[in-house]
Amino acid sequence: MIAVLIVSIISVAMSVFFARGRFMFDQEERKRVGTLIAQQALERAKGMNYADVAAWSDTLIVANITYDLAVSVQSGAPDPSMKTVRAVTTWQIRPTVDRSVSVATLLYDK
Repeated sequence: MIAVLIVSIISVAMSVFFARGRFMFDQEERKRVGTLIAQQALERAKGMNYADVAAWSDTLIVANITYDLAVSVQSGAPDPSMKTVRAVTTWQIRPTVDRSVSVATLLYDK
């Protein structure tokens, strides 16, 4: 009887451990996808003519997860001939909890 109790406790602990690990793995995968989306937005901005770089937003769905992308452009920072481009990707992990990732780059007017 004691052996069954010990095995039961260990089984429950192992299932909680693996469930938590799976949750964390899913969260890291979503973060990786969000970062990739933001980096692609910066690459898109780099490919534009300097004068055409402006703010935009987009919504993408990857593996049934909705990612909201917002790209902002700040002219003249940190130098008058430069633009700071920042891409922020946001996604939901629970109905009331959002996560986001932000990446930025500088563009120089040649």
